[in-house]
Amino acid sequence: MIYQSDGLTDNDLLETYWQSHIDPMLSSQTNLDQSVAGLIELANQYNGHDNITAIAVRAKVRPNLDQLQ
Repeated sequence: MIYQSDGLTDNDLLETYWQSHIDPMLSSQTNLDQSVAGLIELANQYNGHDNITAIAVRAKVRPNLDQLQ
């Protein structure tokens, strides 16, 4: 049996708090540094017994306007 865990995903933490912590990160207006800090704070509060890993990457996609002509 292989058991994997992470303080951010233990005990369905993200499944419970996705609306308040993950969903807002989809907005380009959201500060990712503050959002990741909030995720780490949440994980420490509920799952501080385990390690915590969080990485956020924002990729903005712009259409190739030359192909539309």
